[in-house]
Amino acid sequence: MNRARAITVSFTSQPVLTIQTEPPNLRFKLDGNEILAPQVQTAGYITLGQNHTLSASAQQDCRTLCTAGTRYLFQDWADSAALTRTINWDGKSNVTYTLRFRTQHQQTFVSQNSTRGAVSVEARPADDYYDEGSTVKLTATPAAGNRFVSWQNGLLSTDLAASVTASVVSSCGNPWLFAVTQPLTLYGSFAAPVSPAPKPALLANGVVNTASGQGLAVSPGAILALYGTDLGPAALKAVTPGDAGYFDNCAAGTSVTFDGIPAPMIYASPTQLGAIAPYAVAGKAAVDV
Repeated sequence: MNRARAITVSFTSQPVLTIQTEPPNLRFKLDGNEILAPQVQTAGYITLGQNHTLSASAQQDCRTLCTAGTRYLFQDWADSAALTRTINWDGKSNVTYTLRFRTQHQQTFVSQNSTRGAVSVEARPADDYYDEGSTVKLTATPAAGNRFVSWQNGLLSTDLAASVTASVVSSCGNPWLFAVTQPLTLYGSFAAPVSPAPKPALLANGVVNTASGQGLAVSPGAILALYGTDLGPAALKAVTPGDAGYFDNCAAGTSVTFDGIPAPMIYASPTQLGAIAPYAVAGKAAVDV
């Protein structure tokens, strides 16, 4: 006759030595042998109680994959500033070493037509590599008899937090601030003055809250439709938000301001504009558009 029996199974954890990188999937050297991180070592794979050398290449151009125009520069170990260090693990407890790198992206800034204008960069590195997340300030200078139109490249970084600058991010902005997130080539666009010069004009009661349908009702964050003449480009231009969900404050060279504050743009056309009322209008009884 079979009887039920209680069986107790015990598990024990084996201490490990972990070597990792930030960002992940970069390479380090253990006793001269290059290894892809992260790497987890147990007592059976590394000699205990013996000195071992940890190091890495000061510059790496690839993680699991390579991205042209992106590189990784040694910053430090989480617990040591030296690139090369000596470790000695006794295998009795878990130990983690973190090798940290600074990510940089190459940025190229050029004029689409050097005879019409020039582009300059504040504090430009000699090799045009900028730290990821850093802020770059660009200035466009039109040649005599020309005008600046916008910054163009199809990958505009409009996800710069408002706290970074009082002037809201806009590809029409000049000077312009943007956050470095990836390698890119950015063009300053210039053109001859439009003749005759357009004279944008809003219709009476031409500012409409698209949610309520009410005219002249402006509340912070509201999506607005603005109706008039000579407002924007000849063809409808829609704006695509950036990765963080921010909209550019410029659509095909067209912008809308509320008491001088640029509004995020949704679209622009000759007779209608779509914009989001800036939160800076909160508490105001009236604003100039």
